[in-house]
Amino acid sequence: MSSISGRRIGRYELIEELGRGGMARVYRARDTQLQRIVALKVLAAQLSMDAEFIKRFEREARTAANLRHPHIVTVYDIGEEQGLHYIAMEYIDGLPLHTILERYGALGFGYAIAILEPIANALDYAHQAGAIHRDVKPHNILIDRNGRVVLTDFGIAQTPEADEQRLTRTGVFMGTPEYISPEQAEARRVDGRSDLYSLAVVAYEIIAGRVPFSGTTPQLIVAHAQLPPPPISSVVPELPTDLDLVLTRALAKRPERRFPTGNAFVTALRDIAQRNGIKPATTLELAALVVPPQAQPTVPASPMQVASRDGTLSPPMHTPSPERVVRHRPATPDGVAQYPPPKLPPVTTMPPAQPLDLPQSDTPARTYRSIPNTVATVDRADQLPFLIIGGLLLVIVAAVLVFVAQVFNDGNQPTLNLTVTVLISPTLFVPLPT
Repeated sequence: MSSISGRRIGRYELIEELGRGGMARVYRARDTQLQRIVALKVLAAQLSMDAEFIKRFEREARTAANLRHPHIVTVYDIGEEQGLHYIAMEYIDGLPLHTILERYGALGFGYAIAILEPIANALDYAHQAGAIHRDVKPHNILIDRNGRVVLTDFGIAQTPEADEQRLTRTGVFMGTPEYISPEQAEARRVDGRSDLYSLAVVAYEIIAGRVPFSGTTPQLIVAHAQLPPPPISSVVPELPTDLDLVLTRALAKRPERRFPTGNAFVTALRDIAQRNGIKPATTLELAALVVPPQAQPTVPASPMQVASRDGTLSPPMHTPSPERVVRHRPATPDGVAQYPPPKLPPVTTMPPAQPLDLPQSDTPARTYRSIPNTVATVDRADQLPFLIIGGLLLVIVAAVLVFVAQVFNDGNQPTLNLTVTVLISPTLFVPLPT
């Protein structure tokens, strides 16, 4: 940051680098004439000699500058200074959706509706103006600290006429493989429904925490062109089953089978949410996703994976667990403010276990008396039946012994004629409890 701070490009004074991509870098800069902060996108120096990249760069500026919509980043200026081509645009104090998804994982159905609706409206507006974005993805969707959602980076956006000329010349697609439409994968001419397919992929990722297809670029091209996407209910079983039908239509291979507009797509999502009691996230809840965790006094409401069917939003996990920690990739050059990755809090020990609240019994507890060796003794009253039985056994044994002794002493045959006095011998005395 220190190497660029204070440098000037035209009337713009550089403050810090926000991000970089393959064809440009983005800086937070100050417009010295209007005294406002802007995002300055500067074409890479090695590409300034390439006429094709210069045309594409200038086309982005012209396309975005003619789109005045509250959910599209505003372009202020375009220029060239000492061989460096630049675009000055609205500075968004927030985060790209890509970074938010890395931080929290799946956001859920309610958040998907809140994020997709403004982007769908922005795309409908751009399509009516004859512009196709061609690279709709979480990296190019920004959320600012006030909960405003905007679409940025029209770097490969084109009018249909320019698109036809480009395909004739190159015959290859442009876009991000995870989010390209079947038309882009097959290098065919595209229209606004291509953007809506990419928006449906973004919807899938917001809700489920993953894109429909993953793999190498060739595998992704084949998948988007030929393979049906897995039903989102196979990833998140708790979701309403109606959502499978809506996403299947939005991700149809043939453009004519998709929703005709972004508004129609979002309306279908809202209908499902209303039937299942799922509430879309509020603007304040969107803003809470952007505030760095260390700056938040309280945990904002942000549902993890799926909002409950009654619409209750559960708080997000600001500090990801070890298995959820992911690498924060550099932001794309879209004019978004950058924050350092959240710091993990120190490990804390678990609180001591609370005693179990056992149900009370109607039977009074048996009391025990302790003796010096800590072995519990039972009350004497409980021993009385055992003492009586033991005494009787002793008397019987004694009687048998006396009988056997008399037989051996007299030398006579044993008889069974026992005297009754044996059974009532004075030795049978059982002490009673006092």
